[in-house]
Amino acid sequence: MKSVFYFLAVAAISAAGFFGWSAKEKQTEKIGTRKAREDENKSLSADIDLERKHKIESDEKNKIALQEQSDMEADLDIQTNNVKVEKKQLEELLNSLEEVKVREQTALDAIAVVEAKFPGIPLDQVQDKVNEMKAEKNDLDAEIDDLDLFKGKLEKEIITKKVETDRSNEKISAAMTRVAGNTFQASITAVDPNWDFVVIAAGEKSGLTGDSTLLVTRSGRLLAKLEITQLEANRTIADIIPGSAKKGVTLRAGDQVILEKVRSN
Repeated sequence: MKSVFYFLAVAAISAAGFFGWSAKEKQTEKIGTRKAREDENKSLSADIDLERKHKIESDEKNKIALQEQSDMEADLDIQTNNVKVEKKQLEELLNSLEEVKVREQTALDAIAVVEAKFPGIPLDQVQDKVNEMKAEKNDLDAEIDDLDLFKGKLEKEIITKKVETDRSNEKISAAMTRVAGNTFQASITAVDPNWDFVVIAAGEKSGLTGDSTLLVTRSGRLLAKLEITQLEANRTIADIIPGSAKKGVTLRAGDQVILEKVRSN
C-alpha cells in the first residue's frame, strides 16, 4: 500500500515534472515566439523607419528633381527664346548681308561705268577730273550766256534791219511802181559836168511843166533827180538836184529821164 502511494507519488511527481517541463517548454516556446515577434517587430519597425527615411529622402529627391525639372524647363524656355532671337538676328544679318551684296554690286557697276567714262584715269583721280570738267562746263556756260546775249542783240539788230529793209523795199517798190506807171520818157542829149545841168530832148509838147521833177535812170537803176530850169517846146534844160546823184555815178548822154510823180488823168 505504501509502495502504491510511493509509486503514485513518484508518478505524480513525474507527471508534475513532465507537465512542468512541458509547461516550461511551452512557456519557453511562447517566450521565444514572443521574442521572435518582438525581434520581427523591431526589424519591421527598423524597416519601416528605414523605408520612411528612404521615402523622406525620395520625397526630397523628388522635390529636388521637380525643382530641377522646373528649372530645366524654365532654362529650356529661355534657351528656346534665345534660339528664336538668335534665329531672327541671323535672318536679319543674312538680309543685311544680301543688302550689302546688292550695294556692293551697285557700287561695282557704278565704278565700271565711271571707269568706262574715264578710261586710263585712276579711280582716285576721277573726282579731280570731274571738278576740272565742272569748271570747264561753268566756263562754257558763261560763254553760252554771253553768246545768248550777243545772239539776242543780233536778233534785235536783224529785226531792226529787216524792218528798215522792208521799209526800203516798200519805198523802192513804190518808186518802181511810180516808174512803171510813168508814161513820160525822154533821153539826155548833153551833160555839163562843170555846172551840173543836162539837156533833155523833150519839152512842153511832151507834157512837161515847170514844176515837174525828173528822175534819171539807166538800165532801170535810179541815178539822180533833176529840177527844170528852162522849158522849151521840144527841149528842156534841168539842173542836177544837189545830193540826189548816187555816189560815184556820172550822168551821160543817152540816160533816160522820167517823171518823179505820175500825172493824174
